[in-house]
Amino acid sequence: MLRLVLILAGLFALPFIGYAVATLLSRRGSTLPVGPDGRPGLFVGAPFQTLVLIGLVLVVAGLLGLSAFRDSPLGKTYVPDQFKDGKVVPGHFE
Repeated sequence: MLRLVLILAGLFALPFIGYAVATLLSRRGSTLPVGPDGRPGLFVGAPFQTLVLIGLVLVVAGLLGLSAFRDSPLGKTYVPDQFKDGKVVPGHFE
């Protein structure tokens, strides 16, 4: 359970980390923007709604990906759905 929480928290944090890295790289040699309280900050003027939305999309994608392969046995290869003789053969592990 802890592993799942850490994975999802990391996925949610990825857009914020990416924004921070991009801000730092684009402002090399200059100062950080100053917030309303007069202190410089890395996330002053950041598009928080966009970052949160991207983070939530990554969390949902992570949940879907983790749920799709949670029952996969170790050392087995997943064979996706296939059409054989006009019928759909469900995916399975070999």
